[in-house]
Amino acid sequence: MSLVIRISPRVAAAVLVLTLGCGLAKGDVFDLRAYLFGDPTPGEDDFENGAEGSVLGSGNTGGVPTGFTLDGTGPSGSYFDLEVIGSGTGTNDPRYVDASGRPGTSSSLGASFDGVDDYLLTSASVNIPTFSWPAPSAEVPSNGDSVNQTGIFANGIQLWARPSSNKQDILQDIIVDTPEHGIYVTADNDWGYFYDDARRDTNVDVEFDEWTHVMTLSGWRDPVYGRGNGGGAMYVDGVAVAAFEGEAEYDYTALMVGAWDVPGDDPDLGVINYYEGDVDDIRIFIWGDNTAPAPYGAGASGQNFGTLFLGTDNEWIANELATMGVTDPADVNMDTVVDADDITAMAMNWGSEKVVNGFRIGDWTTRQQGDLNYDGIVDLEDGFILNEGLINAGVGALDFDLLLGGSEVPEPTTVVLLGIALTGGFFRLRARSA
Repeated sequence: MSLVIRISPRVAAAVLVLTLGCGLAKGDVFDLRAYLFGDPTPGEDDFENGAEGSVLGSGNTGGVPTGFTLDGTGPSGSYFDLEVIGSGTGTNDPRYVDASGRPGTSSSLGASFDGVDDYLLTSASVNIPTFSWPAPSAEVPSNGDSVNQTGIFANGIQLWARPSSNKQDILQDIIVDTPEHGIYVTADNDWGYFYDDARRDTNVDVEFDEWTHVMTLSGWRDPVYGRGNGGGAMYVDGVAVAAFEGEAEYDYTALMVGAWDVPGDDPDLGVINYYEGDVDDIRIFIWGDNTAPAPYGAGASGQNFGTLFLGTDNEWIANELATMGVTDPADVNMDTVVDADDITAMAMNWGSEKVVNGFRIGDWTTRQQGDLNYDGIVDLEDGFILNEGLINAGVGALDFDLLLGGSEVPEPTTVVLLGIALTGGFFRLRARSA
């Protein structure tokens, strides 16, 4: 019996990427912002000189003014430091806190908020990258003039948070990058996220006084080219807990950490929803390739911002894999060796999938079942990754019959030809517009 493969644009893209030896298994998104709170980095954080217990930004040197906690990424022309705002007396201002006890870190410092009147602010939000670069008007700041983001719609936020049990049953905003993107604690003590101009409760309990890794994504359905701003998702400690279709819209309100200055209908409310607890390693990132000609990219002024691959780009998952010693994305059973046992492990879970809020989505739980590309299902695409891993390990090519129950599959040369044949149509896929 022969296997008939129906190729959707997404599957065609995956086959092409895997055939040409690059793509999803590499990851490495591009950090537009990295707020590390005084830990040394190659960027501006070299000048922060934080000390546990001192007010954020109080020890800045190298010509950097005090009163700001620094953006540790760049390049030059794309630094956006956060202004430190509190009582002004130093008593209730946000302070450096010991973060050395959190998982997966060489970090020594984080930021602590009192939940009363302190927060961090920059007027330049990331929002939808292609619309936030360059500045749309003299009144609205660019999100980074030195990084041409034309044609890039997708982006994400990840951070570590340790909410304090001293403040519960109250809405607390941890980060708000316009009402389209953000992370907060609900009044029911759940994790919540902003997406598509709305608050969304995941109904997943917050573990107070414990470090938790939280990630939100906009455009997660397009992990390679980053041209979609539809599809919001939230991950808590590497597990997808919410997904929503929607579509993030352009907004130019400020980026805030530790509270929110409500825009729009309630401008008189001022700054509200103060967060009490600690935060560390906030990263706001983009992915995709905008080297295509206009109107889909920036041409020669564009660049490859990497692909979204949770195995490397979600810090919680990456830390778990590193702790287990798993370095090969084809290591299905995560025993640090790619061999016949991985074929057995994948076969046991063949066809399994995860659905959240009606959407198939991958995460740490699906990775343990053999979802090697984190798309929420164990299928032929994962088989291709395993096949490549087995060949590289010297085991030999995968007998796909072991996965497909005796069905015939294309020879490896056929897969290569299939990928090449799809090239023309693949690069003509249109981007979603905002």
